[in-house]
Amino acid sequence: MALTWTAPGPGHWALDRSHMNRSATPIVQDIMTRSAAAGFRRTFRDLGVPADTLQMEFVNGMTYTRLRPLVGADKPAKKLPPLPILKVLVRLHPEMRRRSKTAARTMIARPWRTVVHDWEHGGRAAVEAENLVLQDVALADLSDISLVDHIKRVIDHCVKKIELHFWLHGFDMGPIGVLLSDARSWGLDPVEVIPLLEGASPSTSEPLRLLVGIRRAVDASGHRPATMEALRAVSPAVSADLDAYLRFRGARLFSRYDLDGVTLGEIPDVVVSTVMTAEDRVVGLGLAELTEWARAGCRPSTEPSSTIACKRPVMR
Repeated sequence: MALTWTAPGPGHWALDRSHMNRSATPIVQDIMTRSAAAGFRRTFRDLGVPADTLQMEFVNGMTYTRLRPLVGADKPAKKLPPLPILKVLVRLHPEMRRRSKTAARTMIARPWRTVVHDWEHGGRAAVEAENLVLQDVALADLSDISLVDHIKRVIDHCVKKIELHFWLHGFDMGPIGVLLSDARSWGLDPVEVIPLLEGASPSTSEPLRLLVGIRRAVDASGHRPATMEALRAVSPAVSADLDAYLRFRGARLFSRYDLDGVTLGEIPDVVVSTVMTAEDRVVGLGLAELTEWARAGCRPSTEPSSTIACKRPVMR
């Protein structure tokens, strides 16, 4: 059967393989279509982005996205008007003017600091608690009707939280973009700046610390477990730490972002391998030292004894 590839609407659509490189399941298509546009629309409005949203649709199960403009979004795509007319439109269109003012306030107020603080001081914990309530339901004990109701609750929960996920992206990826843009004005190559961010997010550094702790306990015991059962048998403390890790990580999709993906907890051999190979990550001169170099507007030298005179940049 020949497939037809028809654009899901007017405008320029691009194939997006960043998260799903093959056809998505119908349930995930429904969730992503509803949540992505809503989340980006909210963050664009809150930060003053001169666009309506980043729209996501599916063609034959494949993901396509487009930046939905504020003006003429549902009209057939045409070439842009002459630049002078476009400048007048931006200055006179009410929503464009509001976005411009919001963007100016955003760069001064730096609202991402408040959003990140709130996320790290209660926001993440609240979402995790909701996730665990759904995760802890004993599915085998549910009747058919109760199981259907539970699935509906899970889907509704996913739509709301993935919308939140896309809204939050404006407050993590946005300032990272500002950092990389400003880095060039400081004479720093973004390639040198990116490593400074490694380990800065608790969502990535905390699991590593747990794994390193388990591996050290195993090393101290003199055992080299090759199976999950052998790993748990090392000691009650190791087994408890492993349970704590899998409590939050075991249900996470491992192979792909879809219902037919495999979770980490479903591949015990991978869990054991991950524990036994866990190691502390040290970046170059060390994260603290590299950060001081960046704050001073300098480039780390390969000569430990050398000094570089540099101008201190204005950090955002």
